[in-house]
Amino acid sequence: MSHVMNPELLSSMLLRQTLLFSAALLLMFTLRPLVKRTGGARAAYAAWLVVPLVLASPALPVMDLPLPSSLPSLPFEPLPGGQAALMLPSSTGAGPMTAGPKAMGQTAALLVWIAGAGVLAAGMAQRQRRYRQTLRRDECGQWRAPAGHSAAVLGLWPARLVLPADFEQRFDRDSQRLMLAHEAVHLQRRDNAWNLLAAVLLCLQWFNPLAWWGWRCLRADQELACDEAVIDRSPDPDTRAAYGRALLMAHAGAPQPALASAWGSRHPLVERVAWLARHRAVPGTRRLIVTVFALGIGLGAALMARAAQEPAAGNTASARTPHGLVLHIESQIGQDDWQHHELRLPLPPVTLGNPSGLTVQAMQPGWCLHVNLYAFGDGEVRPTVLAMDETCQRPLGESRAVSPDGSLTQFAAQTAQGALQAQVSARWMSAAEQAAASRSGDNAMPALSAAQRQNLARQRAALASEQQQIAAQDKAWRAAREAQASTR
Repeated sequence: MSHVMNPELLSSMLLRQTLLFSAALLLMFTLRPLVKRTGGARAAYAAWLVVPLVLASPALPVMDLPLPSSLPSLPFEPLPGGQAALMLPSSTGAGPMTAGPKAMGQTAALLVWIAGAGVLAAGMAQRQRRYRQTLRRDECGQWRAPAGHSAAVLGLWPARLVLPADFEQRFDRDSQRLMLAHEAVHLQRRDNAWNLLAAVLLCLQWFNPLAWWGWRCLRADQELACDEAVIDRSPDPDTRAAYGRALLMAHAGAPQPALASAWGSRHPLVERVAWLARHRAVPGTRRLIVTVFALGIGLGAALMARAAQEPAAGNTASARTPHGLVLHIESQIGQDDWQHHELRLPLPPVTLGNPSGLTVQAMQPGWCLHVNLYAFGDGEVRPTVLAMDETCQRPLGESRAVSPDGSLTQFAAQTAQGALQAQVSARWMSAAEQAAASRSGDNAMPALSAAQRQNLARQRAALASEQQQIAAQDKAWRAAREAQASTR
């Protein structure tokens, strides 16, 4: 059975990743000048590992994980006793829920995000494809780009060196040697793999101005790191002069594909020439110390981000035992007496996996309570409630979050019988309560209307039918397996 996913879940995941990504780039905004000044361009380029470190913080191990990461959505057996709450399978015919303005806004925002990411990714792929179509092999098997381009490393496995058709005519021997050494550094470091990762992150964060800043700075630091590696091997003035000439001659080249490690680029040329003029070799020991220092700060930031994603301390004790949820429901329709009902929801065995949800509907006199229990990968569980009409088909408002600490969530709506006022509180069920609820079946059946009783009967019939279908499929599968085994 598929897990329940909705715009709220996806929006929450995107927001968290955006916050982590932005925090990592702001950290790089602070670290980058200091690292480049004290450790050189290669240390600054290595410091960009801070970004994937922080982004991976949700996957870092933590002690005493408070909750499993997901809950199965189906099947969910009827509760013992009153059976006032039932999981609705997709075949019940209850009809789709009408999304509220908030959900519609989240859906629209997600569609815009997906469209933007798709357009940017398609543009990068098209640019890459057009560049590849211009390439030809010469008589020696060397890949050649049209004249006027610059040297580049293209592809991942295997990565290929691409030279312009006028490489030997446009550049002297010293410049050729230095350019080939520069591209060799790209090959050794597998820079195109990092470029691919950066391009994916840029597509996912296309709306984030920090992402575009990070993309430009990463590519600039990548080229400066290669420049530094080549110059430090031959620090004499003649080598530096030849390298500067090569940069100037390559500047007129055509634009390169987004995922290639190219020698020449337009805007960073001024920075590269200025860096070449003032560059002083950095001792290897100091460069290593600065790099380790920067990555240590990145690891510390990742651990802090992981700790910040833990549930609040006040909820930890109850969150350690997610055996079920107890809902206290108080409601009044019109001038009728207030109705008090306690709903105990023992949860099925949990599994680890992607974010998922459990959906339960609890019929109340004259209305219906729709309960969603969302479980996230970081261990957080979020219950939400929604008031619906007596048939459990039409929402009467928007979903409201319920805190499992006993605090009240209040809402009002208009039903066919009159104005509805309701308040719901929730707490986690302990293992002992879950066992007692399973034995006694103490969910009392509220007084239901005729329409609600008919709807409940349809739900039971649909659930029984689905269980029969599952049993029949299981029986057929076992028979097929036995027949296959007997023919061997």
